[in-house]
Amino acid sequence: MKLRIRGKIILSYAIVILVMIAVSIIGIRTDRQITDDYMNLIERSLPGETIIHRFRTEMLEKALALRGYILSGDPSDIERFHALDENVQQLVVKGRALSQTGESLQYLEAIIDVNDRLGSLAGEISNLVVMGMTEDAAELMSTRGAALLGQLDDNISAWIGFLENLNENWIAGARAKSATNETVSIAGGAAMLIIAIVMTVALTRSIARPVERIRVAADAVAQGDLTVSVPTLSTGDEVADLAASTRKMVENLTHVLQEMQNEAEQVAGTSEELSASGEESARAAQQISAAVQEMASGAEQQSTNAGETAAGAQQVAAAIGQIADGANQQTQQLQNASNLIARMGEELNRVNEVVARMEEAVSATAEEAQKGDTSVAHVAGSMQKIKNSSDDVEKAAA
Repeated sequence: MKLRIRGKIILSYAIVILVMIAVSIIGIRTDRQITDDYMNLIERSLPGETIIHRFRTEMLEKALALRGYILSGDPSDIERFHALDENVQQLVVKGRALSQTGESLQYLEAIIDVNDRLGSLAGEISNLVVMGMTEDAAELMSTRGAALLGQLDDNISAWIGFLENLNENWIAGARAKSATNETVSIAGGAAMLIIAIVMTVALTRSIARPVERIRVAADAVAQGDLTVSVPTLSTGDEVADLAASTRKMVENLTHVLQEMQNEAEQVAGTSEELSASGEESARAAQQISAAVQEMASGAEQQSTNAGETAAGAQQVAAAIGQIADGANQQTQQLQNASNLIARMGEELNRVNEVVARMEEAVSATAEEAQKGDTSVAHVAGSMQKIKNSSDDVEKAAA
């Protein structure tokens, strides 16, 4: 699954926080275990040692009270012995509450057994003292009493040794757990540092480097290089979207510039066509100008021919007027008129040829200039009128 940039950052912080929580939980559990060990040392071992030393003290005082009773026979000594025995019974109850290991209970049971046998011995000694057998009582105290006190010392020493070893084990365990806690803390710190470095490198590779590559491509595009290759990313985050958008932008710019180039080429082609059309228009104008000049020359020639036709008509009229003067002159005049009519026919043929050429020139000029100038049309009309006049003259002459 592809993660967005926000997801990657949140995942990085989540991993670091989880590692911190794990290290903290381990540290808290270790601290609790250390605290339990020291609490066992404080609440069980030290009070147990205190009870053990009180066992010894109370038992020795009981032995001294019993010895004093043998020596003095004072009943208060035996009463004191029983009072001390009640204290020992209270210590037994406390010892049972503090002794949670099997060996401690064994040592406690051994001390209870010694105390019970010392109580039985006190009863025998009390009976001997009552019967006045103090020497037997003293001997019994020195033998059996000393042996019981020796067993008491041995049991108490062994119990204290056991508690000291237990205390040392608790202290060693607490120190080991403390060292473990320190190791876990250091390892957790190192792990968090490594995770931070790995996540930094990962974020750099997935965010910073692609962004730098996109920036380089954007700078190249800004400088006009549209052939630059925009990187294709598969990270699935915003950086990949940015790369895709940049690549699309470059493609669109390339397409727009290509269209602009095509339009420029079309404009250049159109300009060349317009230039060619302008040249053709100029040539057409030159042709029109030449045709107009030719038409002007034809008009002048037609005017000259028309003048000659008018003069010939006057001569015909004069010849007709002279017909009445005489047949001889009429023949001569008819001959002259025939000659003149022949000349007029030749001239009229020439006029018709000129008019035909003018009509062709005018038609070409009108088609080339898209019906051209109104003056050219006027000239064509004039030429048509001249042609009609020439036809009328020819008909009249005939």
